[in-house]
Amino acid sequence: TPFFIWANYDIPEEEIDGISSNYLSSYLLKTLGLPMTGYNKYLMDLYETIPVVSQICYKDAEGNTYDPEDDNFPYQDLLNEYHILQYNNMFDTKNRVENFFTLNGETLQEK
Repeated sequence: TPFFIWANYDIPEEEIDGISSNYLSSYLLKTLGLPMTGYNKYLMDLYETIPVVSQICYKDAEGNTYDPEDDNFPYQDLLNEYHILQYNNMFDTKNRVENFFTLNGETLQEK
């Protein structure tokens, strides 16, 4: 799906071959020069290697496409690490690394 980022000030124009939705919020923060958590920075590093991660396919930075069921996916270790971090962020509340997923270790309060 095409997307664009618009700002009231100059930001660099850029075309992207592919990006999956898991990276969009981190990409927006980076583009606008806003503070990023360790997790946002991690996602941007992962994006540099595997810019598309979906149930349909994986696509690496060279444009190679892989089937998610492929046992020979060369970046499986990176995806395993990503899945562990996702789990820690979403479900492992007892062991959640707050400083990695929040700015200054502070959780956002609901209003």
